[in-house]
Amino acid sequence: MSIDSQIDPELNVIVRIVTGEVAVSDVISAFDESLTRAEFKKDMNVIWNLNDAEVSDWKEEKYLEIIKLIGKNTTARGSNYKIAIVAQKNLTFGVARVLESYGYKLPQSIRVLKCMDDAYDWIEYK
Repeated sequence: MSIDSQIDPELNVIVRIVTGEVAVSDVISAFDESLTRAEFKKDMNVIWNLNDAEVSDWKEEKYLEIIKLIGKNTTARGSNYKIAIVAQKNLTFGVARVLESYGYKLPQSIRVLKCMDDAYDWIEYK
């Protein structure tokens, strides 16, 4: 599994391209790595591209760990940003929708979309 993170300061977005099986520890590592990069700014939107990710074994504890990670890091990461999750495959889309539903109490907005263009359109409208 790998997460390739690219930061675009002009668009105020971090794009993460995920390939293979997704572990919570990999999500945490990608999150922490972004905070150390010079081009990172607080409250940058993020797009998670899961089109090549494997999430078939996700269970409730994974969702909860990721939501807790987002919630507890608002001081360093910010709270006024959007999280777009791109998932074209039906299984991945469904799994991402569960994550979206777990995040309803977060100050950040989470939305699952089918394509990258829709993700960019959605995050642009704060």
